Amino acid sequence: MKSHTPNRRLVDGGAVAVDLCSCGSIQLHLSSITLRIEVASFLQMVDVLNIARDRLVNQWKSGQHPMPHQRSEVA
Repeated sequence: MKSHTPNRRLVDGGAVAVDLCSCGSIQLHLSSITLRIEVASFLQMVDVLNIARDRLVNQWKSGQHPMPHQRSEVA
């Protein structure tokens, strides 16, 4: 059985961390969930999440959607 021991922490953001595994994959830790992802899939996911983040921030700035923890006005 192949070992999947993280051997290098790439980033630790508290509830979110990313490790490079000894098998060559990425381990993405989201709170109590860990995903083992191929590097190419991880890079594609990062690109997609960056696009989603940009679109969400633009919607907040334009007032289309309230930011989290911000009450919208009731008509």
